[in-house]
Amino acid sequence: MSLLKTVTKVEEGDLVFLKFNLGLPAKNTVDFLKSAHQLKTLTIRVSNQHAADSLSKDIIDFKKFNAQKEAERLLVSDLARPASLIESTGKVPRLCDVFIRPSLESKRVTGDLEIHSNGLRYIQMGKSDTKVDIMFDNVKHLFFQSCKHEMIVLIHLNLVNPVLIGKKKVHDIQFYREALDSLVDETSGRRKKLRLGDEDEIMQENEERRRRKEADLEFKSFAQKITEASKFLLVEEPFRELGFNGVPHRQTVLLQPTAESLVFLSEPPFLVITLSEVEIVYFERIVFGLRNFDMVFINKNHDVPPVHITSIPVSSLDPIKKWLEYIFS
Repeated sequence: MSLLKTVTKVEEGDLVFLKFNLGLPAKNTVDFLKSAHQLKTLTIRVSNQHAADSLSKDIIDFKKFNAQKEAERLLVSDLARPASLIESTGKVPRLCDVFIRPSLESKRVTGDLEIHSNGLRYIQMGKSDTKVDIMFDNVKHLFFQSCKHEMIVLIHLNLVNPVLIGKKKVHDIQFYREALDSLVDETSGRRKKLRLGDEDEIMQENEERRRRKEADLEFKSFAQKITEASKFLLVEEPFRELGFNGVPHRQTVLLQPTAESLVFLSEPPFLVITLSEVEIVYFERIVFGLRNFDMVFINKNHDVPPVHITSIPVSSLDPIKKWLEYIFS
Protein backbone atom coordinates (compact mmCIF):
# COMPACT_ATOMS: atom_id res chain seq x y z
CA MET A 1 0.00 0.00 0.00
CA SER A 2 1.48 3.37 -1.02
CA LEU A 3 0.26 6.94 -1.48
CA LEU A 4 0.19 8.75 -4.80
CA LYS A 5 2.46 11.82 -4.88
CA THR A 6 2.71 12.87 -8.54
CA VAL A 7 1.75 11.69 -12.02
CA THR A 8 3.93 12.50 -15.01
CA LYS A 9 3.53 11.70 -18.71
CA VAL A 10 6.52 10.26 -20.55
CA GLU A 11 6.72 9.93 -24.34
CA GLU A 12 9.15 7.52 -25.99
CA GLY A 13 8.71 7.58 -29.74
CA ASP A 14 5.18 6.47 -30.55
CA LEU A 15 4.63 5.10 -27.07
CA VAL A 16 3.05 7.06 -24.18
CA PHE A 17 3.59 6.14 -20.54
CA LEU A 18 2.14 7.44 -17.26
CA LYS A 19 4.63 7.37 -14.40
CA PHE A 20 3.15 7.27 -10.87
CA ASN A 21 5.51 8.42 -8.08
CA LEU A 22 4.39 6.91 -4.81
CA GLY A 23 5.10 7.87 -1.21
CA LEU A 24 5.02 5.99 2.08
CA PRO A 25 1.83 5.90 4.15
CA ALA A 26 1.40 7.87 7.36
CA LYS A 27 3.72 7.00 10.24
CA ASN A 28 0.95 5.50 12.34
CA THR A 29 0.30 2.86 9.66
CA VAL A 30 3.92 1.90 8.99
CA ASP A 31 4.05 -0.77 11.71
CA PHE A 32 0.88 -2.33 10.37
CA LEU A 33 2.39 -2.49 6.90
CA LYS A 34 5.88 -3.74 7.76
CA SER A 35 5.26 -7.02 6.01
CA ALA A 36 3.70 -5.36 2.95
CA HIS A 37 5.63 -4.51 -0.20
CA GLN A 38 6.21 -0.80 -0.82
CA LEU A 39 6.17 0.54 -4.37
CA LYS A 40 8.05 3.76 -5.14
CA THR A 41 7.31 4.04 -8.85
CA LEU A 42 4.71 2.50 -11.13
CA THR A 43 4.71 2.99 -14.91
CA ILE A 44 1.89 1.99 -17.25
CA ARG A 45 1.59 2.23 -21.02
CA VAL A 46 -1.43 4.11 -22.38
CA SER A 47 -2.91 3.34 -25.79
CA ASN A 48 -2.70 6.89 -27.22
CA GLN A 49 -1.83 10.52 -26.51
CA HIS A 50 -5.44 11.65 -25.96
CA ALA A 51 -6.19 8.85 -23.48
CA ALA A 52 -2.97 9.63 -21.54
CA ASP A 53 -3.85 13.33 -21.27
CA SER A 54 -7.43 12.59 -20.18
CA LEU A 55 -6.41 9.99 -17.59
CA SER A 56 -3.63 12.20 -16.19
CA LYS A 57 -6.01 15.16 -15.84
CA ASP A 58 -8.66 13.03 -14.13
CA ILE A 59 -6.15 11.67 -11.62
CA ILE A 60 -4.74 15.14 -10.81
CA ASP A 61 -8.25 16.63 -10.41
CA PHE A 62 -9.29 13.77 -8.14
CA LYS A 63 -6.13 14.21 -6.05
CA LYS A 64 -6.84 17.95 -5.65
CA PHE A 65 -10.46 17.19 -4.68
CA ASN A 66 -9.34 14.75 -1.98
CA ALA A 67 -6.72 17.20 -0.68
CA GLN A 68 -9.35 19.93 -0.39
CA LYS A 69 -11.74 17.61 1.46
CA GLU A 70 -8.98 16.57 3.86
CA ALA A 71 -8.06 20.21 4.51
CA GLU A 72 -11.71 20.99 5.29
CA ARG A 73 -11.89 17.99 7.61
CA LEU A 74 -8.77 19.06 9.51
CA LEU A 75 -10.09 22.62 9.76
CA VAL A 76 -13.20 21.55 11.66
CA SER A 77 -11.74 18.51 13.45
CA ASP A 78 -10.95 20.33 16.71
CA LEU A 79 -13.65 23.02 16.58
CA ALA A 80 -16.01 23.45 19.48
CA ARG A 81 -19.04 21.20 19.18
CA PRO A 82 -22.09 23.00 17.80
CA ALA A 83 -24.40 24.14 20.59
CA SER A 84 -27.52 26.25 20.70
CA LEU A 85 -27.53 29.45 22.70
CA ILE A 86 -30.39 29.56 25.19
CA GLU A 87 -31.67 33.11 24.97
CA SER A 88 -32.56 34.79 28.26
CA THR A 89 -36.01 36.24 28.77
CA GLY A 90 -36.62 39.74 30.05
CA LYS A 91 -33.91 42.38 30.19
CA VAL A 92 -30.65 41.06 28.77
CA PRO A 93 -27.31 42.49 30.07
CA ARG A 94 -25.75 44.24 27.11
CA LEU A 95 -22.41 45.95 26.37
CA CYS A 96 -23.07 48.35 23.51
CA ASP A 97 -20.90 49.80 20.74
CA VAL A 98 -17.93 47.45 20.99
CA PHE A 99 -15.61 46.10 18.30
CA ILE A 100 -14.75 42.42 17.91
CA ARG A 101 -11.39 40.84 17.14
CA PRO A 102 -10.98 39.14 14.76
CA SER A 103 -13.27 41.38 12.75
CA LEU A 104 -16.28 39.92 10.98
CA GLU A 105 -15.71 42.23 8.00
CA SER A 106 -12.82 44.03 6.34
CA LYS A 107 -13.99 47.35 7.76
CA ARG A 108 -14.47 48.01 11.45
CA VAL A 109 -18.10 47.93 12.55
CA THR A 110 -19.34 48.04 16.14
CA GLY A 111 -21.89 45.72 17.68
CA ASP A 112 -23.52 44.73 20.97
CA LEU A 113 -22.39 41.93 23.29
CA GLU A 114 -25.20 40.18 25.18
CA ILE A 115 -25.22 37.74 28.11
CA HIS A 116 -27.64 34.82 27.83
CA SER A 117 -28.33 31.71 29.90
CA ASN A 118 -25.48 29.54 28.61
CA GLY A 119 -23.26 31.91 26.68
CA LEU A 120 -22.58 35.22 24.98
CA ARG A 121 -23.91 36.60 21.70
CA TYR A 122 -22.29 39.37 19.68
CA ILE A 123 -24.58 41.06 17.14
CA GLN A 124 -23.06 43.37 14.55
CA MET A 125 -24.71 46.76 14.24
CA GLY A 126 -27.19 46.97 11.38
CA LYS A 127 -26.95 43.23 10.65
CA SER A 128 -29.01 41.19 13.08
CA ASP A 129 -28.19 38.02 11.11
CA THR A 130 -24.44 38.60 11.56
CA LYS A 131 -23.71 37.24 15.01
CA VAL A 132 -21.20 35.20 16.99
CA ASP A 133 -22.29 32.84 19.78
CA ILE A 134 -19.80 31.73 22.44
CA MET A 135 -20.81 29.07 24.97
CA PHE A 136 -19.64 29.51 28.55
CA ASP A 137 -18.38 25.91 28.71
CA ASN A 138 -15.98 26.65 25.83
CA VAL A 139 -14.30 29.57 27.63
CA LYS A 140 -11.02 28.73 29.38
CA HIS A 141 -10.08 32.26 30.52
CA LEU A 142 -12.04 35.49 30.91
CA PHE A 143 -9.84 38.61 30.95
CA PHE A 144 -10.57 42.25 31.64
CA GLN A 145 -7.86 44.79 30.79
CA SER A 146 -8.13 48.38 31.94
CA CYS A 147 -7.50 51.36 29.69
CA LYS A 148 -5.58 53.18 32.44
CA HIS A 149 -2.31 52.68 30.55
CA GLU A 150 -3.81 51.67 27.19
CA MET A 151 -5.80 53.28 24.38
CA ILE A 152 -8.51 50.62 24.57
CA VAL A 153 -10.51 48.85 27.27
CA LEU A 154 -11.26 45.20 26.59
CA ILE A 155 -12.83 41.90 27.54
CA HIS A 156 -10.92 38.93 26.16
CA LEU A 157 -12.05 35.30 25.91
CA ASN A 158 -9.51 32.50 25.56
CA LEU A 159 -11.30 29.36 24.33
CA VAL A 160 -10.98 25.67 25.15
CA ASN A 161 -11.70 24.65 21.55
CA PRO A 162 -11.36 27.01 18.57
CA VAL A 163 -14.34 28.45 16.70
CA LEU A 164 -14.72 29.74 13.17
CA ILE A 165 -14.92 33.51 12.72
CA GLY A 166 -15.55 33.98 9.04
CA LYS A 167 -13.05 31.50 7.59
CA LYS A 168 -10.55 31.83 10.42
CA LYS A 169 -10.13 29.25 13.17
CA VAL A 170 -9.44 31.20 16.38
CA HIS A 171 -8.71 30.40 20.03
CA ASP A 172 -9.13 34.01 21.17
CA ILE A 173 -12.01 36.45 20.78
CA GLN A 174 -11.83 40.01 22.06
CA PHE A 175 -14.36 42.77 22.55
CA TYR A 176 -12.99 46.28 22.94
CA ARG A 177 -13.71 49.97 22.74
CA GLU A 178 -11.43 52.95 22.30
CA ALA A 179 -11.52 54.78 25.59
CA LEU A 180 -10.80 58.16 24.01
CA ASP A 181 -12.36 57.73 20.57
CA SER A 182 -13.08 61.44 20.14
CA LEU A 183 -9.37 62.17 20.52
CA VAL A 184 -8.25 59.55 17.99
CA ASP A 185 -7.82 60.23 14.28
CA GLU A 186 -9.98 57.59 12.53
CA THR A 187 -7.78 57.52 9.41
CA SER A 188 -4.44 56.91 11.12
CA GLY A 189 -5.53 55.59 14.53
CA ARG A 190 -3.19 58.07 16.24
CA ARG A 191 -3.96 60.66 18.87
CA LYS A 192 -4.98 64.03 17.49
CA LYS A 193 -2.58 66.83 18.29
CA LEU A 194 -4.42 69.68 19.91
CA ARG A 195 -2.87 73.08 20.59
CA LEU A 196 -4.34 74.16 23.88
CA GLY A 197 -3.55 76.56 26.68
CA ASP A 198 -2.61 75.40 30.18
CA GLU A 199 -6.19 75.56 31.47
CA ASP A 200 -7.52 73.73 28.43
CA GLU A 201 -4.86 71.03 28.81
CA ILE A 202 -5.81 70.52 32.45
CA MET A 203 -9.47 70.25 31.50
CA GLN A 204 -8.62 67.80 28.73
CA GLU A 205 -6.54 65.62 31.09
CA ASN A 206 -9.38 65.59 33.63
CA GLU A 207 -11.85 64.63 30.91
CA GLU A 208 -9.52 61.83 29.75
CA ARG A 209 -9.25 60.43 33.29
CA ARG A 210 -13.03 60.62 33.71
CA ARG A 211 -13.71 58.80 30.46
CA ARG A 212 -11.09 56.13 31.14
CA LYS A 213 -12.55 55.50 34.59
CA GLU A 214 -16.07 55.36 33.17
CA ALA A 215 -15.06 52.86 30.47
CA ASP A 216 -13.20 50.69 32.99
CA LEU A 217 -16.21 50.57 35.31
CA GLU A 218 -18.56 49.64 32.46
CA PHE A 219 -16.38 46.82 31.09
CA LYS A 220 -15.37 45.43 34.48
CA SER A 221 -18.99 45.43 35.64
CA PHE A 222 -19.99 43.54 32.47
CA ALA A 223 -17.17 41.01 33.01
CA GLN A 224 -18.48 40.41 36.54
CA LYS A 225 -21.95 39.82 35.10
CA ILE A 226 -20.44 37.17 32.80
CA THR A 227 -18.95 35.51 35.89
CA GLU A 228 -22.31 35.52 37.64
CA ALA A 229 -24.13 34.12 34.61
CA SER A 230 -21.59 31.34 33.95
CA LYS A 231 -21.24 30.41 37.67
CA PHE A 232 -17.65 29.17 37.15
CA LEU A 233 -15.64 31.70 35.14
CA LEU A 234 -13.42 34.12 37.05
CA VAL A 235 -12.31 37.51 35.79
CA GLU A 236 -8.53 37.77 35.42
CA GLU A 237 -6.77 41.14 35.24
CA PRO A 238 -3.16 41.63 34.09
CA PHE A 239 -0.71 42.80 36.78
CA ARG A 240 1.10 45.59 34.98
CA GLU A 241 3.60 46.06 37.83
CA LEU A 242 4.83 42.48 37.21
CA GLY A 243 5.02 42.96 33.44
CA PHE A 244 8.20 42.62 31.38
CA ASN A 245 9.18 43.24 27.76
CA GLY A 246 9.79 40.37 25.36
CA VAL A 247 9.23 39.15 21.80
CA PRO A 248 6.67 36.31 21.62
CA HIS A 249 6.03 36.83 17.91
CA ARG A 250 7.77 39.50 15.81
CA GLN A 251 7.91 42.62 17.94
CA THR A 252 8.68 43.64 21.49
CA VAL A 253 5.56 43.85 23.67
CA LEU A 254 4.71 44.16 27.35
CA LEU A 255 3.86 40.71 28.71
CA GLN A 256 1.78 40.73 31.89
CA PRO A 257 1.01 37.96 34.38
CA THR A 258 -2.51 37.35 35.69
CA ALA A 259 -3.59 35.03 38.51
CA GLU A 260 -3.50 32.01 36.18
CA SER A 261 -1.79 33.10 32.95
CA LEU A 262 0.85 35.13 31.15
CA VAL A 263 -0.77 37.33 28.51
CA PHE A 264 -0.44 39.97 25.86
CA LEU A 265 -3.90 41.24 24.88
CA SER A 266 -3.45 44.77 23.57
CA GLU A 267 -3.36 43.83 19.87
CA PRO A 268 -3.11 40.76 17.61
CA PRO A 269 -1.38 38.38 17.57
CA PHE A 270 -2.45 37.70 21.16
CA LEU A 271 -0.58 35.53 23.63
CA VAL A 272 -2.22 33.50 26.41
CA ILE A 273 -0.12 30.95 28.33
CA THR A 274 -2.07 28.94 30.91
CA LEU A 275 0.43 28.44 33.74
CA SER A 276 -1.28 25.33 35.14
CA GLU A 277 -0.57 23.59 31.81
CA VAL A 278 3.16 24.43 31.90
CA GLU A 279 5.59 21.68 32.92
CA ILE A 280 8.93 23.50 32.64
CA VAL A 281 10.06 27.09 32.12
CA TYR A 282 13.51 27.10 30.58
CA PHE A 283 15.88 30.08 30.41
CA GLU A 284 18.27 30.44 27.47
CA ARG A 285 21.20 32.73 26.59
CA ILE A 286 21.87 33.81 30.17
CA VAL A 287 25.49 34.73 29.50
CA PHE A 288 27.62 37.37 31.18
CA GLY A 289 27.77 40.44 28.96
CA LEU A 290 24.52 39.81 27.09
CA ARG A 291 21.75 42.31 27.72
CA ASN A 292 18.90 39.99 26.80
CA PHE A 293 17.86 36.39 27.41
CA ASP A 294 15.15 34.02 26.16
CA MET A 295 12.49 32.01 27.96
CA VAL A 296 10.73 28.82 26.80
CA PHE A 297 7.44 27.49 28.20
CA ILE A 298 7.12 23.71 27.75
CA ASN A 299 3.60 22.32 28.01
CA LYS A 300 2.72 19.21 30.00
CA ASN A 301 1.12 17.95 26.81
CA HIS A 302 4.20 17.48 24.65
CA ASP A 303 2.08 17.54 21.50
CA VAL A 304 1.64 21.28 22.11
CA PRO A 305 4.59 23.26 20.66
CA PRO A 306 6.74 25.13 23.20
CA VAL A 307 6.25 28.90 23.44
CA HIS A 308 9.42 30.93 22.93
CA ILE A 309 9.75 34.48 24.26
CA THR A 310 12.97 36.15 23.15
CA SER A 311 14.89 39.37 23.83
CA ILE A 312 13.84 39.79 27.47
CA PRO A 313 16.00 42.40 29.27
CA VAL A 314 18.40 40.89 31.82
CA SER A 315 17.06 43.39 34.38
CA SER A 316 13.80 41.41 34.36
CA LEU A 317 15.46 38.07 35.17
CA ASP A 318 15.26 38.20 38.97
CA PRO A 319 11.66 39.53 39.09
CA ILE A 320 10.59 36.79 36.64
CA LYS A 321 12.32 34.10 38.74
CA LYS A 322 10.55 35.32 41.88
CA TRP A 323 7.20 35.36 40.09
CA LEU A 324 7.69 31.82 38.72
CA GLU A 325 8.86 30.50 42.09
CA TYR A 326 5.69 31.90 43.65
CA ILE A 327 3.48 30.38 40.92
CA PHE A 328 5.03 26.91 40.94
CA SER A 329 5.77 26.61 44.64
